Amino acid sequence: MAATDCRGYRRDLLCRLGLSRRRAPDRQPAWWRAAERRFGRRRGVPGFRRGAVDRPPLAGPGRYAPDLNTPPARPLLALQADARLQERIRLALQLGYASRILAPPVFAASWRELAGLGAQHPGSPALVDPGFQDRGDPNDLASSWASPRHWVETPLIRYSAAAAGPGKHGLTRGGLPFVASLHVGQEDELNAVDAAILRCTDMRRARSLLARLEQTADPYTHRAFGRILKLAIGAPSVGEVAARVGHSQRTFYRRCAALRIPSPKAIVSLARIYTVERLSAWSGQPSGSVALALGFSDRANYRRLVRRTLGAPPSAIRNLGGADYVAEVILTRLSGERG
Repeated sequence: MAATDCRGYRRDLLCRLGLSRRRAPDRQPAWWRAAERRFGRRRGVPGFRRGAVDRPPLAGPGRYAPDLNTPPARPLLALQADARLQERIRLALQLGYASRILAPPVFAASWRELAGLGAQHPGSPALVDPGFQDRGDPNDLASSWASPRHWVETPLIRYSAAAAGPGKHGLTRGGLPFVASLHVGQEDELNAVDAAILRCTDMRRARSLLARLEQTADPYTHRAFGRILKLAIGAPSVGEVAARVGHSQRTFYRRCAALRIPSPKAIVSLARIYTVERLSAWSGQPSGSVALALGFSDRANYRRLVRRTLGAPPSAIRNLGGADYVAEVILTRLSGERG
């Protein structure tokens, strides 16, 4: 994490806590006070820039500066009868980056209750077992809720040990429209569960952008941007994106130049900015906190990327419409030969 200004950090923290500057040393972290006693206040701590503060790396999302923002309000949804999987879902969210965007999971007791929770929290993903059956209501089966109209606003993630049905995710047991699939014991590492949750959160809005891009851009551009958008929850390299598209890095650059669209690096930047602004608007969390969850090492790095790519800071982008404005920029720049 890049260092931030020491005085600015302390001033902002004291202002939020309602303390005076004289009490600042009492509120400094214990590791910082110990370092000051050892190396002296003026000399500072070795390994840090002059006049800068950083924190030692910790496990999980808490490795950055303490987040004084309000906690996320929209929960992760789940429908699981297995207590072991319930605990694994809790652990994946608690230790993963999705905890910056989603509140602790809410476990439904029936398909009907899950549909009601999905209507209350549109865009919240749900990890479900397609074979779940409510013991109190034998008629409450997955087949009774197979119509896509019940899950328009709820991205369903299949999480069970049963074999997958036709297609990669597709319509599996019960005819449910799953958007992702996790297999117990095969693809359910904690980071894989965390990535699936981030990728599927507020998926309808991302799909809406892809549908609009399909009408205006070249089919190759549409397919490539779809791959990039799936990788935008992290920090993908151009080589990784080119491999997903099915080309070498050099061929990928040549195809983009032939279609008169931005370079692959610029397209990745646009996809990452759109994902941050979209999830920020959906969760109500600041874009800086969401950026930390999506692979940025520092809020300042995200601000620099936005300014370099769009020519304005994130605050100005939000005033122009946030994710909607970034979506229009993407459609304009990727129209290429059709523009």
